[in-house]
Amino acid sequence: MDDPQVIDEAKDLYQEAVDSGDIASNAENAKLNINHAKVAKVREGDVENTTLTIPIVSDEYSPISNLTVVMNNDEILTYTETLLYESDVNTVVYDTYTDDKLVRHEVSDIEYVSNEEVQKELDKIQNIDMNQAIQSQGINEVAEPQPQGFNQVALCLSTVLLVDLTVARIIAGTCVVACAGAPITGAVCAACVGGVVVAGGFNIKAIMACFDYA
Repeated sequence: MDDPQVIDEAKDLYQEAVDSGDIASNAENAKLNINHAKVAKVREGDVENTTLTIPIVSDEYSPISNLTVVMNNDEILTYTETLLYESDVNTVVYDTYTDDKLVRHEVSDIEYVSNEEVQKELDKIQNIDMNQAIQSQGINEVAEPQPQGFNQVALCLSTVLLVDLTVARIIAGTCVVACAGAPITGAVCAACVGGVVVAGGFNIKAIMACFDYA
């Protein structure tokens, strides 16, 4: 989404909610980088919602960390904050808050990658033509549901985004499961969309093909 008016309206609605205390961040010693926020359109049935994803900048959290607000017209439906940080055993910890309530805390078995390395991979992603990547890699076939669903999703993301498989696993971990069957306003799916937007810019549909949700 690159419509300046839509982007400005989404940012204004977010700022009003922050000023009124309706939106609060749980990220300690961190900055929400509104200047690098990304706006996307996500369809749920016949309804098209707008998402505003704001990167969280901090040495303590992975660059994939973000706060995502789901909006429709001038109404905020929900917001989800996903914080990724390093555990005591060098794996990724996922904390997900929905409307300021902790709904997920998971110490995963996914190896933690330094913020510098993750940022390098994210910067590389921004220069990829997602539609061309999907067509060239036959993603529809790769994304068919498999017993090892999570690993298949991570492999698909790694192929489409041309990123390290470990980084792809970290991105996939923001979704827990594919969004299929879950509303965009739900905690899991909103967190997933946030991770996807941070990872792949504006082309959510291309990346979500890896979750069989395009």
